[in-house]
Amino acid sequence: MWNPEENDNIEDAAISARSLNELLDLMYISFKKMNHLQAERLLGLALNISSDISVWIDEEEKRRENNTIEIYRRRIAIAALERMKHKTGSNCVIVNMPDGDIHKIDFDEKSMLKLLMRFERQACSEYGISESTSFIRSTYMNSLDINGHTEYLTETGKLIVDELLGEAITWAKEKYFSGGIN
Repeated sequence: MWNPEENDNIEDAAISARSLNELLDLMYISFKKMNHLQAERLLGLALNISSDISVWIDEEEKRRENNTIEIYRRRIAIAALERMKHKTGSNCVIVNMPDGDIHKIDFDEKSMLKLLMRFERQACSEYGISESTSFIRSTYMNSLDINGHTEYLTETGKLIVDELLGEAITWAKEKYFSGGIN
């Protein structure tokens, strides 16, 4: 029998699903001829196969959703850095500090990914874990578009990235004011 913990192959799951279908057909055809114990065993076997497949399908859907989020997170980070480079000529933001001092904050892919993960944590706290996954996935998918061979941020993507950069700037100013950034 197929075990979803030991085998994540979709073909094996399909074979198990076909086996379940055949088993259910057999049950339907011969149910009247079976005694109570035979019918109970056959039904138990069908339920075991069915629950194994259901668990695997649920886990596979979650894995694919999370994989999509990871892929889009990275693509958004790269597009945000390209946008920043196009607008300013570099991947940095100049911050005017409260005392008139000027500081530069450099961003790279790793820091953009961390900012986007912050956005995801905020979504989780607002929507809960189950609803936030689909929200983040659809938001990320709506945040990018392709122009020829280049991905760029849509208005949704720009709003998210600009808000996250604004939070980073505010944090830097607060740190500077409290003596944490020199």
